[in-house]
Amino acid sequence: MRLGPKVITFTALILAAALSFIAARIAADAIEDRSLQAVRASLIDAGHDWAEVHTDGLQVHIGGEAPTEALRFNALSVSGQVVEASRVIDGTTVVPAAPLEAPRFSIEILR
Repeated sequence: MRLGPKVITFTALILAAALSFIAARIAADAIEDRSLQAVRASLIDAGHDWAEVHTDGLQVHIGGEAPTEALRFNALSVSGQVVEASRVIDGTTVVPAAPLEAPRFSIEILR
């Protein structure tokens, strides 16, 4: 029994599409894992243990609660040095600062 050229072409096309999909998934997972590990390691080295890192495709999501605004900005800068800064998505919050106590005022009337 001979297979027609249309059946062989269709089978080859389906096989190529399946192999392309599998190769793309493996490549995407590898890029995500490497980005995640590199950003997480650089944040820990910089002392930003509070930062949480998640990846979604090429995007790197940084989350957590930063002690100060300066540390939040520093964590984003460190992440931007490891991967392209446009890929870093900021989801961090800053711990609210304690309200400042108003100074005590008093009025003295002098004679």
